[in-house]
Amino acid sequence: MGYSLSGSSPERAREIQSVLRLGCVPGIGTRALWRILTRFGSGRRALDARPGELDAAAGMACGEALASPELDRRVRDGLDRCRTPDIEILLWSDEEYPERLCHLVDPPPVLFYRGRLELLSRPAVTIVGSRRSTAYGRRSAEALAAQMALRGITVVSGLALGIDGASHRGALEAGGDTIAVLGSGVDLIQPASHRRLGERVAREGLLLSEFLPGEPARAYHFPRRNRILAALGGAVVVVEAAEKSGALITVEHALDLGRDVYAVPGALDAPQSRGCNLLIRQGAQVITSPEEFGRDLGLVCGSSREFRVPGVSAGTRAVPTVWNEVSAGTDAEVPAAPGDEAPAGLDGEARRVWLALSERLLGIDDVASGADLQSAPALAALTVLQVAGLVVQESGMRFRRAL
Repeated sequence: MGYSLSGSSPERAREIQSVLRLGCVPGIGTRALWRILTRFGSGRRALDARPGELDAAAGMACGEALASPELDRRVRDGLDRCRTPDIEILLWSDEEYPERLCHLVDPPPVLFYRGRLELLSRPAVTIVGSRRSTAYGRRSAEALAAQMALRGITVVSGLALGIDGASHRGALEAGGDTIAVLGSGVDLIQPASHRRLGERVAREGLLLSEFLPGEPARAYHFPRRNRILAALGGAVVVVEAAEKSGALITVEHALDLGRDVYAVPGALDAPQSRGCNLLIRQGAQVITSPEEFGRDLGLVCGSSREFRVPGVSAGTRAVPTVWNEVSAGTDAEVPAAPGDEAPAGLDGEARRVWLALSERLLGIDDVASGADLQSAPALAALTVLQVAGLVVQESGMRFRRAL
């Protein structure tokens, strides 16, 4: 294609182009794309492979689609839009790629963004809810987002009408940070009524998408967008949701990832509250006031806006299961925390639980025993530690330090 990506080495530019070309083949979803990357080790090598080998890895014939001028045009047009100075590209193998997304079985291999990439490494909570929100729901979302922002917790949402927009506004008006994950390209903010808000997020926070610049929002994009929303937050908060709602798809992804789910209760006769009330009935944690919720999340963050999730050095970052084919039942060793000192700001049960965690993954019973606590308070402390980025939960309700 002869396209040169600004700021990239020729090898990285070709890899980005190769992965995007493969991902644009009709019928190749993200999981099939990871099968191809697993088989060949890179998109470039996959395109250089013999057609039969690529077809076998993809599970379909790819040759005709890859030779299509329309496919080349689509990739070229998307990358041409990246000539805009504020649109950047993040490849899954880049050191800055967020570890949280690697918890997904199908993380996006390429991300496009505008804004402050460093927000992906900070403590974050996702807020989702109904597009057809009530004034009560919007007030609740704004207040919750403001409480998080005041405690240095980044607010993640989807820039949709209703609860999403209120969440972003609440964070920004409180002087905090916010990430908007889009179902369109980062240069095509939809709905049109949120363009001004989206541009403000791009200036002060972060706009993020796995879709090529110029791609409009489509109905089938949003379930894919929702898995990213679930993965980026240490917890998910639902503020108003119907019984059948896109917000509940985000909840399903969050539960698969072991994230905690909170819900704001609503009126019994309000259609927008039926999903939240059902989640509470099924065991979601209830939010009774923004201030109390903010205090709970801020236990280990304090008031410092400089709190960071500890970084992971290159070469040690977790990779998707589909990539490294590690058994989900294997206890993976992690680097030991330096010394036996607890992070500054930890006290009470959170401190005891953090100190009880070892270098290996531990089940909840072992954590509770080591902290001399019952299971319920141990789980509550683990929730706070996860939101703060100090603890990682793996499959099977097993936990380890993130330090």
